Amino acid sequence: MQYLNQTNEPNEQRIQKWTRNIRLNMRRLFKQREALFESITNTIATCISVNEERRNHTAAIESSRNKKIFDIDNKYIDSRITTPGYEDHQQFIHGLKKDILGVENVKSLEKEQANSIPKYAKLQYLRDKWEKLLNAIIFNPSAATTKEMITTWYTQGQKANKLLNSMIGTVQELRNIEFKSAKNHFIRIGHYGPLARMTNPKPRSGPTANSSYPAKAGQPIHRAVNDNERMEASLQTHEMWMANPPGNKNCHFLDITSDAIGPNGITINPEKEFDTRAATVYLQGMLSDKVC
Repeated sequence: MQYLNQTNEPNEQRIQKWTRNIRLNMRRLFKQREALFESITNTIATCISVNEERRNHTAAIESSRNKKIFDIDNKYIDSRITTPGYEDHQQFIHGLKKDILGVENVKSLEKEQANSIPKYAKLQYLRDKWEKLLNAIIFNPSAATTKEMITTWYTQGQKANKLLNSMIGTVQELRNIEFKSAKNHFIRIGHYGPLARMTNPKPRSGPTANSSYPAKAGQPIHRAVNDNERMEASLQTHEMWMANPPGNKNCHFLDITSDAIGPNGITINPEKEFDTRAATVYLQGMLSDKVC
């Protein structure tokens, strides 16, 4: 299909419209800068505070019981390896992975260590990088916009888009890790009530069936009194929602073009108004029912 766009706007008007949109988005970006920075900072502070409280809680239990607690987050082997031998142990395990799985299937030791750092620390690094990127963007609302400025903003915007996607992915990973950490902490301290509520949340109500059949304006309402009638009423209602419009044309701003063989394309006119003629074509079936 061949799509044609007939806007009837000269290039100068289009360029002015694009420039206004670019300046509007730039002002919106810098307006939301402080809110985003504050939100990420509060998220990092909350993660650090929660981890510190859980660590202190676990230490208090270990002190009262005079016994070390081991689980998936606090492994026994980590407590036995001293600090000077920890790096040797990491290199030894990494070498075994290469020998068993192959060098091409194992990440480098630096990448594995980078992935092992807390996610809130990675989020803090991305936040600082985001601030540096915004500081490098030069935007003056009162100055005129030139082609060179738009090209520079486009290049910086591509970097900002990648960095923002990394931040969103890190926040999602942080949510998943926090869910697992909360469950492990409740198991560690023996609080199984919150663990059960996390694992089995409250059930949500599903969609309800229609209690009456669809009817036109002015007609009496036919109630559905049993399960079979409610099912029929629901099917008829959803069929009306999913059906085509009663007329012959769905979108008034689309026109089918034809040649000697048949339809060969669509003409798009976004500026076309929904006038009386378009309404008549759209509601042709309903109008004929009312006349009859």
